[in-house]
Amino acid sequence: MESFSSNYAEVALPVPIRKTFSYILPSDFRDKVRLGSRLVVPFGKRSLTGYVVALYQSRDEMGESTDEEALKEAVELLDEEPLLTPEILELTRWAADYYLTSWGEFLKASLPAGVNSRIERIVSATQEAMKEFPKMRDSLKAKILRFLIENGESDVSKIYKVFGKKSSQRVINELEKQGLILSSNRILQARTKPKLQKMVRLIRSDGRFTEAQQRVISILVEEKEVFSKDLIKRAKISASVLKGLEEKGFVEIFEKEVYRDPLRDRTLRGLEDVVLNEDQKNALAEICKPLQKNEYGAFLLHGVTGSGKTIVYIRAIEETLRLGRSSLVLVPEIALTPAFSEKLVSAFGNQVALLHSSLSAGERFDEWRRIKAGKAKVVIGTRSAIFAPLKNIGLIVVDEEHDSSYRQQETPPYNARDLAVVRAKLADAVVILGSATPSLESFRNAELGKYKYLCLPERVKKRSLAKVEIVDMEKVYQKEGEAVVSTHLLSAIEETLNRGNQVIILLNRRGFSQFVHCVRCKDAIRCKHCDITLTYHKKKNILLCHYCNFHIPVSLRCPSCGFDRLFFVGSGVEKIEEILRSRFPKAKLARLDRDTVQNRESLEKTLRDFAEGRIDILVGTQMVAKGHDFPKIALVGVVSVDNILTLPDFRAGEKAFQLLTQVAGRSGRGDVSGRVIVQTFYPENYVIRFASEQNYEKFYQKEAEFRQRFMYPPFSSLACVLIQHKDYNQALRTALCFKSCLDEANLQKRVQVLDVSPAPISKLKDKYRLQIIVKAPSGTLLHQTLNTALMLAEEKKCDSNSVQIDVDPASLI
Repeated sequence: MESFSSNYAEVALPVPIRKTFSYILPSDFRDKVRLGSRLVVPFGKRSLTGYVVALYQSRDEMGESTDEEALKEAVELLDEEPLLTPEILELTRWAADYYLTSWGEFLKASLPAGVNSRIERIVSATQEAMKEFPKMRDSLKAKILRFLIENGESDVSKIYKVFGKKSSQRVINELEKQGLILSSNRILQARTKPKLQKMVRLIRSDGRFTEAQQRVISILVEEKEVFSKDLIKRAKISASVLKGLEEKGFVEIFEKEVYRDPLRDRTLRGLEDVVLNEDQKNALAEICKPLQKNEYGAFLLHGVTGSGKTIVYIRAIEETLRLGRSSLVLVPEIALTPAFSEKLVSAFGNQVALLHSSLSAGERFDEWRRIKAGKAKVVIGTRSAIFAPLKNIGLIVVDEEHDSSYRQQETPPYNARDLAVVRAKLADAVVILGSATPSLESFRNAELGKYKYLCLPERVKKRSLAKVEIVDMEKVYQKEGEAVVSTHLLSAIEETLNRGNQVIILLNRRGFSQFVHCVRCKDAIRCKHCDITLTYHKKKNILLCHYCNFHIPVSLRCPSCGFDRLFFVGSGVEKIEEILRSRFPKAKLARLDRDTVQNRESLEKTLRDFAEGRIDILVGTQMVAKGHDFPKIALVGVVSVDNILTLPDFRAGEKAFQLLTQVAGRSGRGDVSGRVIVQTFYPENYVIRFASEQNYEKFYQKEAEFRQRFMYPPFSSLACVLIQHKDYNQALRTALCFKSCLDEANLQKRVQVLDVSPAPISKLKDKYRLQIIVKAPSGTLLHQTLNTALMLAEEKKCDSNSVQIDVDPASLI
């Protein structure tokens, strides 16, 4: 192996600081450190796992003025074979710059959960503490010292648990300064490791055996190697029998790694042999041109629901593999991975790996290692799979590219669809963005020629799109009173069930009732941590906050005035389920939402039962609308999308149109003609009208007029600066400080900086929220302004910990 020897490393740390840190490499492992290696390094009073992003022989190469004595030494090298590939280093660096966040946090997010070693801070009482303790009064200092004297050294997390983190953290630091405790760091092994199981192998069989031993030998003669626990069960023996055979040299007991296969219990159907129609052939031919030249190419595949986009993806993957390159398929929801992954495994066998958050930590770790080792050349997963360590990537598919699930809101924020385009460009690969309802940004990029536009205008086998009927709920209210489900929709459900077909009912609102308010004082019952009303969940008999999970039992009295008449307002999907169970008692009905889906297995079972006809009516939130292909669905009922349409967000119309069009596309995908019934109080709204026609082009033209007039994407670049703090006055001071920095950075007035205003949800998880909207004619100008403002904010000592910048926000709520 070529010998490397660097004296210094530049390290990205998973902390909310937009800079890297330099460390001296000790002589005992400096020749083993590579780009992408993980190092344990000191950081303040802590030790952290960092990621090597640059290596230097000398201080001159680093271009820093820091004194040698000020630099600290790295503590430990965690892996000689780097976990991070050069491609992922480059992709995450770009993402950190674009989303104005920490590179180290992106690098940590790119690795599977549990792979990083944990570092504990250990504290212990000194001899001096033994002398001083008896003199101390009964204070928190005395209590913590007593705990350490009686229990010996302890992880600080245990002390936090006993005495509370905020107060004990301060006291521990004071005790350390006074020399009464010693502090050190201890590196623990990573939580996720390869799974090892004991195996038994036959060495020789020429001996005299007891009856129990003979049963073991007979099995091993036939099968060579057997899992120890299976052998004990089959041979009906105890573990001591195997131990005795091992001691006499007849068998060998050893450990073998066992691959945790997320598809192990799945029954796979063969992939149907499909003949492509002319539109599919033309689309595939265009995609293959840059593929075969190893060139970057970006395509928007705009196909109506049921037009056969999936088979185009699969044929493109086949060509990619033939060319010796790998493929990545992104889907927005875990709910879409079972059916899609089955098709990919049917087509490509064990070359397929899955990556998503519902896998166990062990399954995810094993899949990630298979990908990195080059054993899996096709990966399917949700947004975090964009960081899959595929070698020689040639194709990236983003299915349902419009979906907001690709946007991660937590730290680090990113849009996996946009990172897919960047990754393809970095790798000279092809990216396909597929959707029946493209995001306005992607359609605009196709108009501008940044993406090649490919169209699949018809359903496969010339099937017609489902017929959409609009039910005006104002007229229903006049005739039927406060009907949640109209007579028209109920009659359609009955007709569909009588014909032996299936029904999907959509309402994108969890719970039973939207909120509860008092008849006398008119107060709605609100979350004590958030500026939001609590939702009534009847099955659990609780009022629940969908943002922080705060909940209280349902009371018969108003918590504000004590009056005993409460009014339950609005309907959720739980109420729809109750109405339909009462109306159709013989129908087999299931509900699909976050409250019923507890794990991957329950989700997959519900979808499988529906696909195989064991469920007649599937009621759910948007989870039922996305990408599913069930041939017996003859009716889709939309109870309402008005709650989305009326949101105070510039994307509200786009989201409502996409949801309506997507759920309508679930109907009539087989030999049964489809029917869609949409209930609304806004039948004349252009979103409802164009969605009922399933006419994307008309919707785009109308929506684009609105976006362009008010300078919203895709006709501008947008950022939302969110300021959060538990103290409202502190939040306001920080917001005004940062607003002044933005104004100073925008002296030429080429960027529109709106005034500080309360966020639509003005308090969340006990933090007050203010926002500043920033609009710019270009992404370059937006980033220049924001970066300058951040530098000014640092100079002015604005509370940067309270400021979060969301570039290209999926929503302004």
